[in-house]
This record gives sequence, structure tokens and C-alpha cells, in this order.
Amino acid sequence: MERYLLVGETDWTRQLPILPDAYWYFARPGEVAALLKRLLPKKPRAARVVSAQGLTVPPRTWHLKKRPAPKESFRGFTAAYFASLPTAVDLVALFKYVDAYKVVCLPELLNQPMDEQQTEYFRLKLVRPLALTNGEAIATWLQTRLFDGQVGTKHDPASFEVNPHFQGMVEYNGFLAVNLEGDFGPSFQPIGTYKWGAYIDPGKSLQLWPEFTHSAGVEIRLVVYEAFAGNPYSFDRRLVFSEQELQNEVVIMDPSDRSFGGGVMNMVIEAKGQGWLSIGSLHYRWSRLGAGKFLAGGQRLVGQDRRELNVYFNPGDGKPPLNVYFSGYRTAEGFEAFYMMRSLKAPFILVADPRLEGGGFYLGDEKLEQQLIGFIQGHLQNLGFDRHQLICSGMSMGSFGAFYYGSQLGCHSIIVTKPILNLGRVAANEQQLRFGGFATSLDILNYHLSKDQQIKEPAEQVRALNRRFWKRFTQADIDATKLMLAYMQDDDYDRTAYPDLLKALGQTNKHPYIISRGLPGHHNDGAAETVTWFKQQYRTVLRQDFNR
Repeated sequence: MERYLLVGETDWTRQLPILPDAYWYFARPGEVAALLKRLLPKKPRAARVVSAQGLTVPPRTWHLKKRPAPKESFRGFTAAYFASLPTAVDLVALFKYVDAYKVVCLPELLNQPMDEQQTEYFRLKLVRPLALTNGEAIATWLQTRLFDGQVGTKHDPASFEVNPHFQGMVEYNGFLAVNLEGDFGPSFQPIGTYKWGAYIDPGKSLQLWPEFTHSAGVEIRLVVYEAFAGNPYSFDRRLVFSEQELQNEVVIMDPSDRSFGGGVMNMVIEAKGQGWLSIGSLHYRWSRLGAGKFLAGGQRLVGQDRRELNVYFNPGDGKPPLNVYFSGYRTAEGFEAFYMMRSLKAPFILVADPRLEGGGFYLGDEKLEQQLIGFIQGHLQNLGFDRHQLICSGMSMGSFGAFYYGSQLGCHSIIVTKPILNLGRVAANEQQLRFGGFATSLDILNYHLSKDQQIKEPAEQVRALNRRFWKRFTQADIDATKLMLAYMQDDDYDRTAYPDLLKALGQTNKHPYIISRGLPGHHNDGAAETVTWFKQQYRTVLRQDFNR
């Protein structure tokens, strides 16, 4: 169950419809700390001597509606709305119980005089104004945008079924794309559909983002068919999205209509004209209706080929360092390690890669890579930090992103486990060591070299992709950087990552500070040990170098 907080002079939560998954609390300015004291789990001794009747603040202060209270222990509020300005004491008590981007307020509050603690709270929580006055409208806005959790997945090109009446050329290219060439007709005709439908969660809006490129003579559109629950034989709604509309994510469903949901939608690509068409994955995610991607405050960085990276910034307590975490390989889309990074209390950035089957290892075209570097540098600047107050980190696939971008940025530390630096070798090992264990590595090789048609020899393709990393790394200024690695001694993805790193440092006369640990096992072994080591290194650096 999600918990929401109203701070104001009038309790309009009494008039809200009772929902099974949303619970509202009310407190007046100056009463938030007392409300939290009541909600937080009590120590056994305190529970025996303190009763609800013995509290110093009357129960009406945190009016609870006559409905079943949440049974699970209180861990924080999903979101909060300030109709009145909370006191500094309120905000100090509330700080760790509401996340950044999840506090909205009456617009007039931003013009009221604030003391230092109030100003700092509004800055670090990125409080935004909400120009609504009706209580139910405000509650709906919060519940449909600032909810807990994140959901995202994709239909990959391998699941795309081409219209059997299409007479042109068809080529399936792994999880990268299905390529078609020929005459698609003078008017829009279905060119294909994905084998699987997409479930429609009740009360959640959905966003769609198809990947595609085509020649100048071709035009496409996306058609979505929706069927309500219990109606398998016909469709209840047909939505058509033009190519112009597809320049941004398209949203379907009205989340305020809670009678809708539980059904299925099916997606069809229609095309017209003559030429070639390349269709990639079709992503669908819970939508926050402009309040963020995956998480409240999340953003997208889109390359020239419509493939994207996702980024999220959290100001934490506003004190150095800025910690950047690159997600590992994951077929489910969204951000990884949010709670782990939040527990460090410092500002942090999460980076996720939803491309291909489980990620494209954070490489991209020049536009995409510069967007990511600019995103990190921009937040460093806004925080008043320099590169020596930046830590880049990640595990497995995330280790490549941490090294690739962390070395270019000359950061304070790079903390990784199961390092992967030679992407070409990872693909070559699919034939030499793993025998089908990580077939996505072949898609990664194909994807990042697809524009360079001059490289035909497989061995040279492997070397060319390896050079993508080493060219950047050997030119980087990392003499003041700490490199901290835990690697698997029998790694079947990139076994020579660590010795290659030492060799490159010696050849380029670079002298970073290195801490390393080798563990027995293959790449996917030793998960508990490497995660524990990862957290220990983070806490050591924060304590020793940043006095945290």
C-alpha cells in the first residue's frame, strides 16, 4: 500500500474516495514530527509503556479515516503535498521519509520567506509547484505520477511477425532489428505485428517507444488495439499514432479511469512507400505523465538511431561526492540499485541501458555519449563539485560504463566488480568458451560495428570493438584516480580485463591508485562476495576521503 501525506490547515483527505492501494495522512504545520513518531515502529520497551492515549499531541492531528490501516511497517511516504509551509522542525524530521521529486506544493509557498533549513529542504527535494486547488484533483495527480515502483519491458525484433503478403526482402538481425526492403504500397498497410500482447495494469498509464529507421521514401505509423478483460474475440479501441507523434513517447490510457485495466493491447506497424525499413524493439513502460521516466525525476537520452539511455539524478544531502552507478545487464527495463545508492546519503546518478536484450554496454553514437557526459558534468557543476568529487561505479555490464566514462571524466574513484573492458573478446568467447551462454554479445558486436562496413573479417571486428574502449582509456587523465576492482579469476566473459588494464597503464605511464581482489569462479559466480566487496569499498572511500 502507498502512503501519502498532506500538510496544511484543512484536512480534505476526508472527502477522498477510499482506495485499496492508497492511504492518506494529514498533519498541520508543526505536527509532522509527532505524526512520524506515531507511525515509526516502536522499540519493544517503548511499546509497553506508551499508548495511543498517552501521546502529547491529540489523535485528531493526524486524522486517520475509518478504513483498514496499512499492516506493513512504516518506511516512508510515497509522496507529499504541502498546502501550508511546514516548520523547519517538520522538514528535518521528514527529510529521509520522502524522496526527491516526490514533494509538491501550493505555488504560493515558493514565494513565502523561509529559513535556511526550509530553503535547503526545498532545494534538495526538488519541490515543485502544483497549480491545482481541488483536493481530489491533487490526490489524483500525485497517485498517478508519483507512485512507488517502476515497470518497463520490450517486444524485441525476434518476436516481430512480418505480414506474409509482403513480397520484399526480410532479414532478421538478432535482437537488433528486423530489416525489410521493397514496395510497401501507396497507402498504409500492416507490415507486421509483435507475437505477444502487452498487459494493461489497472490504474496505470502506459508509454510506448518504438525503435525504427527508414529510407526517405518510406513512412510508418503505429496502431494499437486494446481489448478489455474478458473480451478475447474483438477489440474495444483502436489508436493510431503518426510518425510525427512517434518523435516522442506516446501515451495510452486515462489513469483516472480505474474501471479500465486488466486487458491486453496489441501493436501493429503499418508502412507505405518504397525503400527500406529497419524495426527494432518496441518499449512499453508505466507512464508518470511527464513527472519522470521509470522513477519520478528520471530522464531519457536518445541517440540518432532512436535508441536510448535512461538517467536519474538524486541530490541526496547535497554534500560530496557525486556517485554514479551504471546498471548491470537486465532484461527488465528501469533503474538498478536505487535503494543501495540512496543509503549512502550522498548525491547520486543512476544510468540504465534498455537497448538490445539487456543492454548495449553504454556505448553509442557521438550524440548519445556526449549527452551522458554532459548530464554528469552538468550536475557536478550545479552541486558545486569538481571531477575529484565524482565516483563512477558498476558491476559486470555496468563496470564497462564506469570505466569508459569515469576515465574520460578523470573522476576520483572507479569502483567495479566483474570488470568487462574488451567487448569484442566477450563476443569471441561465445564461440571459444561459453558456447551460447551470452548470445547477446554477438548483437552488441554487430550493433556497435554495423555502421563500419569496411570491417569484414570477424577477428578484426573483435579487435575493432576492443579498441573502442582502449582508445578512450589510454588518452584519459587518471593519475589522481583510484581504481578498485574485484574480478573473477576464471571469468568466461573477459578473462584478461585486469591484466590488460595493468599492461595499458604501464605502456602509457599512468599511475592511478589500484585496489584489486581476485575471486575463484566464472563471470556469474560469486554474486554475494562481489556485492559485499563493492559496498565495503564504497563506504571506505566515503569515510576516508570525504569524511562521511
